[in-house]
Amino acid sequence: MSVLRDLDAEAPVTLDDIVAQRGFDQAQSMAMYRALSSEHTSLGGKSAIAIHYAYVTDAGLTPGGLPTVVEGVD
Repeated sequence: MSVLRDLDAEAPVTLDDIVAQRGFDQAQSMAMYRALSSEHTSLGGKSAIAIHYAYVTDAGLTPGGLPTVVEGVD
């Protein structure tokens, strides 16, 4: 995943645009990725968005094992 984008001064990117793009990017690499919520916050005195998400992984499954639901915040 890359968070670097070519920016166009004529069409500024909003934090909401970045959240939407991140969701699309993550859905390409994580099975059943879902952004559950997002909220505006600050990080180091700068405006930011915290994204609460979940996805399903079957990494390390043994035969007959169950998938794992992973939940996190970025």
